[in-house]
Amino acid sequence: MTDERKLLPIMPTEKISLDGYVAGSPAAEKERADNAFAQVDELFQKVIERR
Repeated sequence: MTDERKLLPIMPTEKISLDGYVAGSPAAEKERADNAFAQVDELFQKVIERR
């Protein structure tokens, strides 16, 4: 039987710091959020396909 953990992509383990982050305009922040959601959706779709 295959160890399914080996099939999942490696997730980053380093801590992300928001020190010094300056928010952009509402439109820019919406675009950033939309891009992040699309990346998460793509990752979940790959996990679902593997399952």
